Amino acid sequence: MCGIAGVMIRDPKATGASGPITDMMEALQRRGPDSAGVALYGERQAAYRVSVLLTNPDAERAEAIDALVRELDGAVAAVRTEGIYGFLELARNLDPMALVPAIENRPGAHVVGIGQSMMLVKDGGSVQEFEDRYAIRSVASRYAVGHTRLATESRVDPMHAQPLWSRYVPDLCVAHNGHITNDQVLRKTLMTKGYRFTTDNDSEAISVYLADKVLQGKSLREAMEDSLRELDGAFTYIAASLEGIGVARDPFAFKPLAGVEPGELVAFATEYPAVAAVAGYNASVSELNAGEVRVWS
Repeated sequence: MCGIAGVMIRDPKATGASGPITDMMEALQRRGPDSAGVALYGERQAAYRVSVLLTNPDAERAEAIDALVRELDGAVAAVRTEGIYGFLELARNLDPMALVPAIENRPGAHVVGIGQSMMLVKDGGSVQEFEDRYAIRSVASRYAVGHTRLATESRVDPMHAQPLWSRYVPDLCVAHNGHITNDQVLRKTLMTKGYRFTTDNDSEAISVYLADKVLQGKSLREAMEDSLRELDGAFTYIAASLEGIGVARDPFAFKPLAGVEPGELVAFATEYPAVAAVAGYNASVSELNAGEVRVWS
């Protein structure tokens, strides 16, 4: 019952995707009142940015992020705190993946996103509460992935909210609606390769699966096409990376996904009103076909 949305402005100099993705998420709010989240892709930076979720009590969060920055000993070039997050900008030429264990060794700290382009943030509550906390509309971005969640098989907390970062490939994330029925089989297979999972959300199997494919040298499109042969269940999902943004629908088309793509705007979502919120009610909307993948660079 979750709502997923993705939007891209084709103009490579555009920076206005954050407003449309928020409008789309607001239109999908009734499908997912538990939590909201977004991954925003802006201009690629030389240094990596890290979204650190802080589960410490409110009064301790500022102190916790200050202590974390001291422990990282010069690795952090800039930091800001907002809501339940610490957003770190790393010093240039650092391997961000090598810092994840050090960050997560700090009590209450969880890395939920790393990217040179991507900023990922997710939290409990409504889309309006989410926007009030993080002012998403003001963040410059060219494309974006959004999610509103109604939990059906795992806990309600910011860690289980979406989009989900892949954890092993910077800038790669997934927002999913549906149910992956071979989730446990996929997890066991990926764990034998050394991958680690941080939630019991079946959607995380997709994000780590795609990361494994990309690390094998596959493009985002190729990884998503492989997923339609290897994922079982009723699902649609939207994935994004530095390559661009893509959508996929299960081979039986159990779950809806519709959108528009001619012209300067690409917009796909679980429901027509979310697309109409940014493309207008006179826009020519088409459904993604069964077993189809589309990717825009």
